[in-house]
Amino acid sequence: MRILHVLHYSVPMLSGYTMRSKYIVEAQRHLGWEVAVVTSPRQEMRNGFVAQENIDDLTYFRTPPLGQGKLSRLPFVREQLHVRTLAKRLQSLLRQSHYDVVHAHSPCLCGLAALRGAGNRPVVYEVRGLWEETATTQGKFSAGSLKYRVARRMEETVFHRAQAVVTISQGLKDDLVERGVPEQKISVVPNGVETSKFVPRAEKPTDLIERHQLHGCAVLGFIGSFFGYEGLPLLVEAMTHILGQNRRVKLLLVGTGEDEEKLKQLVSERRLNDQVLLVGRVPHEEILGYYALMDVLIYPRLSTRETERVTPLKPLEAMAMEKAVLASNVGGQRELVEDGVNGLLFKAGDARDLAAQCLRLIADDQLRRALGQQARSYVVAEREWSQIVRRYAPVYESVGLKLN
Repeated sequence: MRILHVLHYSVPMLSGYTMRSKYIVEAQRHLGWEVAVVTSPRQEMRNGFVAQENIDDLTYFRTPPLGQGKLSRLPFVREQLHVRTLAKRLQSLLRQSHYDVVHAHSPCLCGLAALRGAGNRPVVYEVRGLWEETATTQGKFSAGSLKYRVARRMEETVFHRAQAVVTISQGLKDDLVERGVPEQKISVVPNGVETSKFVPRAEKPTDLIERHQLHGCAVLGFIGSFFGYEGLPLLVEAMTHILGQNRRVKLLLVGTGEDEEKLKQLVSERRLNDQVLLVGRVPHEEILGYYALMDVLIYPRLSTRETERVTPLKPLEAMAMEKAVLASNVGGQRELVEDGVNGLLFKAGDARDLAAQCLRLIADDQLRRALGQQARSYVVAEREWSQIVRRYAPVYESVGLKLN
């Protein structure tokens, strides 16, 4: 069986989106399936455009970027050009090589391009988030506006026309069923983690302790993208309450994103530069060391329509590392964290509750260890990628493929 995945962007760009994609294609290959990837015009190319590259023995086909003309900057005209360009690239690839199924991943621009370019091949569409809700959360347009309604309609076109739909959470599946997508057409393939890679470490890395001057400190941390819905300003606010009771605490924020400058300004205004460290993007090979460095990993997502439905990937990495996880009680995170069992939950948007739970974890080594051990057991049993990827088999069979 040969599968062509259609992605918005991929490695070497790093994000939760690209890491899930990497896990999927590598795990499918290990099952003996032949896979390749084509990315959209949004793929960043550091050294100029190349039509094809090989990463970890997998073929990644690239689509030329859109031009910089006036039309390409107009809302929805830009998106139409995006779909048309990606569809043409798909058509060209499918004329050259045989693939049994086109597996497109959100946003819906990839799905629309797949439907246009796949010819008579079945299309599987994987929903990782809802385009209109993400744009609303990012302030690009408001809920119920014309742009919102058009984006929602585009999403629904793909949901109904694709031969099969995959979601990453039960919350997303429920949303699609409410929109009239037949339940039997939808499968849930949740986020997972490579538990053989993300393994507990007995000691904190001394080089990172020295680099960030963390001697004798409890270390709180976040590793991920700095998007508005992640609630990182709330975490900075919580630090003012935490430091009022315990001065031997530092917070490390590892990553970059649209909220980075806002966070820097907030940290400066609160005079927390010595206690809240914005580390920036770190080399991928150092990520495991940063997980080992942190005593508590915090995911303070705000409550939005999207976060109530979408499960994040990063908490699973921390859980596999046997770390105590503290997460806001939005719906997507409640699918991963059972309060008091494999992590703790706090009331979304409540800085004082967040601070209180942090102080509780800092003060109780035994609680942190117990939660971390249960977290590791949970991901090994239920969120290991090599097992999760097998859920794609019945999806592909449902669209007429025969698996060898």
